[in-house]
Amino acid sequence: MAVKERLIDFLNYKGISKSEFGRIIGVSSAFVTSMRKSIQPDKVESIANSFPDLNINWLMTGEGEMLKAARGSESSDSSADLSSLKQTIQTQSVAINALNRAMELQESELKRKDIALTNKEEEILKLKAEIQRLQRANQELEAK
Repeated sequence: MAVKERLIDFLNYKGISKSEFGRIIGVSSAFVTSMRKSIQPDKVESIANSFPDLNINWLMTGEGEMLKAARGSESSDSSADLSSLKQTIQTQSVAINALNRAMELQESELKRKDIALTNKEEEILKLKAEIQRLQRANQELEAK
């Protein structure tokens, strides 16, 4: 299950609409609907501040329970959640950077191939023109 689906599960559990959720955390009413793979760190912080009972580690990774357990050491739970969240975000950032680099390499390779294709097309046009010239010359010789 992705972050978006876990967030929707939490909202359903709380009985909060997607647009109401957006208003609470200060984003557009379409925020949840338009989510892709993850959530930006500033939005995660806003969610954590607005919904202190939500286990942010569960939201981001799917590990653990949706709601924080009621314990006396809530601040240490928050520190552990924040530490885990930072580690998750760092891991995601590394993966995103690797994907961006791979995309750059593919774009570079595509540009190189486009140039090669253009050169081949120009060469084909020149060869076609040469064939037509030779055919005309052959026709002139046959006519004599």
